[in-house]
Amino acid sequence: MRLKDWLTSKQDNQHEPLEKETVALPLTHRGLLVVMRSLGVARESQRIDATEKQTIGSIRERIARFAERQGAWWDMP
Repeated sequence: MRLKDWLTSKQDNQHEPLEKETVALPLTHRGLLVVMRSLGVARESQRIDATEKQTIGSIRERIARFAERQGAWWDMP
C-alpha cells in the first residue's frame, strides 16, 4: 500500500480530519534532522513515483512548520 493511499484511507475511514489523530512524537533536534534528511533522500529516490514524492514533500513541510512554531530552525534544502 502506498503512503498516499494509506493516508487517504485513514481519512476516509474516520470522518474527522487527520490532524485530530496526530500524536506527539518527541524528537531531539538531531532526531528531527535525521527524519527530515531521510524524507529528503526518499523524495529524491528514482524508485518513488511522483504522487508519493508530493506526499513526502507535504509531510516535510508540515514537520518544518511545526518545528518552526516550537522555535526550531535549520537550513534544509
